[in-house]
Amino acid sequence: MKRKRKPISEFEAQRIAQLLMQRHAAHLAEDEWFEVEGYRTPDEVYTKMTLRNEDDSMVYPIECRIDLEYNGIKSQLQGQDLLLDFQDYYFGRYFEDDRDLYVTIDWGNIQFDEYTLQARGQIRNLKVERLTSRFLAGDLSAEEVEQQTKSKSSSS
Repeated sequence: MKRKRKPISEFEAQRIAQLLMQRHAAHLAEDEWFEVEGYRTPDEVYTKMTLRNEDDSMVYPIECRIDLEYNGIKSQLQGQDLLLDFQDYYFGRYFEDDRDLYVTIDWGNIQFDEYTLQARGQIRNLKVERLTSRFLAGDLSAEEVEQQTKSKSSSS
């Protein structure tokens, strides 16, 4: 049976992202920002909070999900707030630790307050991944890849 997903509205996601930007402003580079997305179902909530920069050379999504029944959570919004609170807390610690704190790449259980949630995350360099794909497809030479990776990084 397919669970009916109710996505976090664009308005709500933008509002949350703006609050995160204000809260963590001292730790963000000029070209960095947060994005938020997710959904709620009758039995689980999923959220993804992503820290990214303008050229996609640093994209760090932290994904979380929580089983509402297992955790005794009656409200989907309470579950959503719990996940967003954890992600906000995590990014706060990430910045405090000079960006040297990571969650696992695969889903792993995390205790947060009296709740058990699952989280995963992986920092990616989408800019280099795209250039690599184009290189492997024969659309770019090695020299062009090197030039494109140097030109943006030396100007920032």
